[in-house]
Amino acid sequence: MLEVLVAVETAALFIGFPLLFLFVRERVKNLARETTDKALADYKHTQDQTLAQITAGHQRRLHEFGLFAQRRNEVYAETYSLFEKARGGYASHFDSLISTRDFSDSPEADLRNLAKNLRRITEGERESLTNALDMNRRDEAGKIANEIYERDSLRRANDAFGEFRGAWVLHALYFSADVNGILTEGSRVLAHLSVFAHEVIEEGHRARPTPTDRKSRLDYVTQTDEISARLRLAMRAEMQPAPQ
Repeated sequence: MLEVLVAVETAALFIGFPLLFLFVRERVKNLARETTDKALADYKHTQDQTLAQITAGHQRRLHEFGLFAQRRNEVYAETYSLFEKARGGYASHFDSLISTRDFSDSPEADLRNLAKNLRRITEGERESLTNALDMNRRDEAGKIANEIYERDSLRRANDAFGEFRGAWVLHALYFSADVNGILTEGSRVLAHLSVFAHEVIEEGHRARPTPTDRKSRLDYVTQTDEISARLRLAMRAEMQPAPQ
């Protein structure tokens, strides 16, 4: 009987050990697989988060660039308009060799309307014209009208130049190097014209320019024409299409 039990235990040992080995090996494989799957899942989750952050950052930069491009379009249009307004104001006075606006033969009603409607003259200048008209000094009134009209126009041109320079400084970060270089040229030329305008405003008829002076001023006006054309092309080349 004892021999039978020993034989059974021996058989169980030889049969059970391989089964136990197989069980342990499969368990180890399962644990390794579970560990690997978890590691892969964690890695995938981390990569998904990183990709989501990169995508969000990319979308944010695209949005910010879109806003920047849209704002730059607006800045370019505004700045170019102010440059044109300033150069147009100066050109109306300095683009010919002789003065083209003359109120000497204008009716009294026109001169009174002029005195009433000009916005960039002083009250003293306004009164000088109305007083001359009240005293029926028509020749004097015509000369005064010419002078205050010119002062009004040149003051408006100087105001426009000031607006242009203000916009140029305020929006400096939006301008490319090429556009900024052209704006620098334009500002320099307009500054010369503003000096001429100031002389006329301050000195009136005493600052009547000679033909040589007028030729010099005309040359500056001609330069603004060329600068305006280059500025328009440079700005257009950099402006982005409007978003759909």
